[in-house]
Order: sequence, then C-alpha cells, then structure tokens
Amino acid sequence: MGQSIEVPDSIKRTSKPWPFLSQLPTSQNVQHILYIMFENFKQAR
Repeated sequence: MGQSIEVPDSIKRTSKPWPFLSQLPTSQNVQHILYIMFENFKQAR
C-alpha cells in the first residue's frame, strides 16, 4: 500500500470532502473532523 491519495485543493475547500459524506445527515463539523482524521491517517502510514 505504498500509494498515497492526493486530495485536490477544490475538494479541500469544500465542506464535504467525500461524495458519500454529502449523503449523510452529518454536520459540517463532523465532516471536518473525519477529514482531519483521514489526513492524519495518511501521514501516519
């Protein structure tokens, strides 16, 4: 799993980083936390 996932700036600027999150009744704050966790997970590998 040596490949890294590059997130475009246009996705970083939106409140819904991933398409499936936009379909969930979650607040923008929850999505932001999930996005930060995802970024930390990428850097930890």
